Amino acid sequence: MLEQNARYARAELMANALGDAVLWLGRQWRRLVAGIKADFRLRAAEAQLFRMSDRELADIGLCRGDITFAVREVAHGVAPEIDGEMRPVSAANQNMRRAA
Repeated sequence: MLEQNARYARAELMANALGDAVLWLGRQWRRLVAGIKADFRLRAAEAQLFRMSDRELADIGLCRGDITFAVREVAHGVAPEIDGEMRPVSAANQNMRRAA
């Protein structure tokens, strides 16, 4: 009886360890996939900005050299610093604003 209880306890320990390992691998896989997707989104945003003309970039306050840094700053939740002060970013084209 004692040997049977010991085998049961060992089997339960191994099952719990295996279950935890599978869950950990699943979390790591999701983190890897999420990281790859985020990188694709960043690269798509950069590509979209690089396709813009110099005039369009100037309208939003960027030059070609700032594109990579601006995209990465925004992606990490840091608002871009304009003229030495932090302020909310608004669209350059305010024509679509509704009249009150």
